[in-house]
Amino acid sequence: LQATNARKILLSIAFAGILSAALTAVGSDLPLPVVLPTVSSTQERLVSIIGGLNLFWDHPVFGAGLGAFRNTLDGLPLVIHSTAVWLLAELGIVGFLIFAVSFTHIFLKEWKSAPVDQTSAFIVLCLGGFAVMSGPGDMLYQRTFWLLIGAALAVRQPPSNQPN
Repeated sequence: LQATNARKILLSIAFAGILSAALTAVGSDLPLPVVLPTVSSTQERLVSIIGGLNLFWDHPVFGAGLGAFRNTLDGLPLVIHSTAVWLLAELGIVGFLIFAVSFTHIFLKEWKSAPVDQTSAFIVLCLGGFAVMSGPGDMLYQRTFWLLIGAALAVRQPPSNQPN
């Protein structure tokens, strides 16, 4: 990053923090995000992750199959709140490795081009965000992520060699 861009980013972050603190202090009626999770939210996440790991240990190679976790909890509408654990539980180590190797390959390929190509830098940021948020949440169903990645990859398409 250039110094001016880094300065603008830091000032924007500081402004957003000050604005959030001011809104909280004033007691605005605007819905503000919950910073700390509730006990029930944390308990639900732990139940889903531990249940997913137990399912993985019962079916380590190919997993228990898509949707199997939901069936093990008496059909309750609960998903595994960790992408890695979800992949391991329902697709096994084979499915997890297929996803992880593909993800890593794309990340490393784009990482090499990121210093000179803004699209590659954008893809690296998206994949990095996906990786970080996949620990405490299920990110595979997040349409915004796939839309951003698809748009970035579409921009990367080479022009056609056919004459107009």
